[in-house]
Amino acid sequence: MPLDKNEVKYVARLARIALEEKILPDFTRQLDKILSYMDKLNQLDTKDTPATSHVQGLTNVFRKDVLTPCPENAEALNNAPDKENGHFKVLMRRIPMPMTIPTAISGFAPHLG
Repeated sequence: MPLDKNEVKYVARLARIALEEKILPDFTRQLDKILSYMDKLNQLDTKDTPATSHVQGLTNVFRKDVLTPCPENAEALNNAPDKENGHFKVLMRRIPMPMTIPTAISGFAPHLG
C-alpha cells in the first residue's frame, strides 16, 4: 500500500524532523520503496533457518551480569546535588528545534531515486 504525504508528514513530526514541502514527494517515494522492500523481506520463509546473533561466530567477551541489591532511597539521594520531597530534582530542558532534512535528498540516498 503506497504511502501518502500526510502519513509521511505525521511520521516526520513524531520524529521531530522538519520536512520542506518541496522535498516531500521525493522523500515519500523513497520511504515507500524502503517499506516495500521490507515487506518483501517479511515474506521470506525463514522457519528452517536457525536463529543467529552473529554470522561470523564471534563470542561475547563481556563478563556476566552480577545481581546486586539496589541502594535504599535515602542512600541514593545522598549523592544528589539537589533533591525535593524524597526525589531527585532535575532541571527542565526544552526540546531543541527539529533538524531539517537536506533539500538535496537525492544525494542522501541516490540508489532510491
